[in-house]
Amino acid sequence: MPRALCRAAPIALLLLIGAPAAAARLSRKPTAALLSRLEEAGPADRAALIDELARRRDPAAIPALARAAGDADRAVRRLAIAGLAAHGGSLADPTVDQALLSALQDVDPEVVAAAERALGARLAAGVEPGAAALQGALARLGRAAPGWTTRRSAAALLGMAPGGDPGPALIEIARLDAHPEVRRAAVTALGQRGVEAARPALSRVKNTDLDATVRLAAEAALARLGGPAQAAVVAVLPFSAQTADLAPFAASLQDSFTAAIAEGQGARVVERRQLEQALAELRGPAASQEGAVRVGALLRADQVVLGSVSRVGDEVTCVAKRVVVATGEVQATSAAGSTHDLAALQRACAARLLRTF
Repeated sequence: MPRALCRAAPIALLLLIGAPAAAARLSRKPTAALLSRLEEAGPADRAALIDELARRRDPAAIPALARAAGDADRAVRRLAIAGLAAHGGSLADPTVDQALLSALQDVDPEVVAAAERALGARLAAGVEPGAAALQGALARLGRAAPGWTTRRSAAALLGMAPGGDPGPALIEIARLDAHPEVRRAAVTALGQRGVEAARPALSRVKNTDLDATVRLAAEAALARLGGPAQAAVVAVLPFSAQTADLAPFAASLQDSFTAAIAEGQGARVVERRQLEQALAELRGPAASQEGAVRVGALLRADQVVLGSVSRVGDEVTCVAKRVVVATGEVQATSAAGSTHDLAALQRACAARLLRTF
């Protein structure tokens, strides 16, 4: 054995032997004495002190545990959160709630997981004061926390709370969050809470979300709500052409977009006959945002797709727009390609629009 290891072995053995002895000494000291030692203790000593305080479940130690939940040392934070959780979900203390919310944003996954478990018990207990304020704070974190793991945890926790109305926040998260794991947590929470008002939003997510796991979660949430799942209704208007020679390509875009939306997004696309009838009834041009909304209203469609094609030299540009009938919101995209490969341009333009759903 190398000399360095020979010298280190007795030290390691002493540490192994000394740890239980030190823990035993701490266990014999009153809580007040342990609390007084925390202020000047190093990380290892703080961890031992917090561990002992957590084991006691002494209400006098709760403020110290709440402060230790923000300690610079990860081990101390883990032990502090575990100690707070040991008091159970009926502990209604705003300082503890804030400590757990802060821990939900921790860089250490184990701290986050411990905080999530503690907050879940707190929400399930539903003890006031502070339960309603806690839900509000979780809604804010779910909407705007910088880290996606925090947003996901917040959305999942909102599904556990027995009271309040987290529906609007969860619907917003399910529709708008950039990360699929967060959206999936939100739609699952909506199903758990049985938010009937979320049915239209869940139907849109089920039919239009780009992530398959999110679509499946939305389908499961709708199943928990009961009743038939609603499919998004999309009307694809004829594309306009800048010049007569581009008219055949513009006509083909309407067909290709119709097929791509129906197959790729699972939406129900308005039949050509119904669309032509609505266009015949419409007074004024349909190739505008206002016209598209009027056509959509006539057809009872949720969304309308329209667009145009133009050319400069050998370059053809396809502009496609998706209009939400209820709000008039517009999502636009464009793609450019060569006149020698219009099929590739057709695919690119459709794919870019689909990504906006």
